[in-house]
Amino acid sequence: MSNAQGLGLNLIASAIAPNSHGARSSIVAWMPASQAASAEEAQSKMIDIVSQSLNESLNKQNLKFSKTRKSEKGTSFFIEDSNLNCESIDQGSAKACVIYLNIFKPSKTSTPEFVKNGEKESWAFTSSHGFYYNAMKMEISRTSSINTLDVVQNTSVTLPSWVFIYSSPNDTYIDRSKKKNSMYPMILSKGNAYYFVK
Repeated sequence: MSNAQGLGLNLIASAIAPNSHGARSSIVAWMPASQAASAEEAQSKMIDIVSQSLNESLNKQNLKFSKTRKSEKGTSFFIEDSNLNCESIDQGSAKACVIYLNIFKPSKTSTPEFVKNGEKESWAFTSSHGFYYNAMKMEISRTSSINTLDVVQNTSVTLPSWVFIYSSPNDTYIDRSKKKNSMYPMILSKGNAYYFVK
């Protein structure tokens, strides 16, 4: 890993801080300031950008989602596939599988050197807040075999290079039904994984 990449990971980690927040997956991004005239517009555009990539990720894995629900803070994807032990959330089933995309209003800041978005200022989406943090929250049935790591990694492939996903092994599973989680925390960018290992 180059010095620039290392610096970038440190800056991303600080955007997720404090350290206890490393136990949760989150999204960090620096949208070019010219793409939105206000924090509200940047928030809406970011929701659309991540929703589209997540939609493509689910389709790529042939995961059937019956509907989506958009709000001012994000989108919810309801996966319904009996082969994966994901039943309809409308039935109040414990086997429901839902992905919640939460995106909150950003703040305008100087663009970090490692972020190559071509502009001096960016709308920064950080995840340091204890509750209001940007993330794809996956509430997946404990009996489901969905590979949520693949969902996250495939989503990152089509995201702009200025969007980063932090994946925590605490809630990213290779196979939840077998309690097999990803081994290391990682930053995902354009489908590439950068691991936090000693």
